[in-house]
Amino acid sequence: MPRGSTLGTGGTCKVKFGWDPENNCKVAIKILKSDLSDKTRELVKEEVATMQKLSHPNILEQIETGQAMYKNSKGEREVDFVVLSIAGNGEVFDFIANSGPFKESVARYYFK
Repeated sequence: MPRGSTLGTGGTCKVKFGWDPENNCKVAIKILKSDLSDKTRELVKEEVATMQKLSHPNILEQIETGQAMYKNSKGEREVDFVVLSIAGNGEVFDFIANSGPFKESVARYYFK
C-alpha cells in the first residue's frame, strides 16, 4: 500500500497509511477534520490523553500527536494529527461485518 493512501474515514478524522522512519514500521495517521465542533475536539483530546496512558497488546500504540501542515488537492492547511501503530489484521468492525454475528461464547472470548 503506498504511503498517503486512505485507510478509512470516520466522523472525526481521515486515516492515512504512513511510514515511521525512526522505528522503521508502518503507521496509521489520524488527521482530524477541520470542521469539528469544540465539544467534539475536546472529546478527541480526551481520547488521545487516555490512549497515552494505555499499554496493552490488543490496543494500538499511540506514537505521536501534534499539528502539521497538510497538503491535498484543495490546498494546504494546518491539522491536528495522531500517529498510531497499524492494525495488521484490520478493524474489529470489518471482521464482524465479514464474518457475521458472533456466537455468545466467541463474543465472550474477544470482549472480556
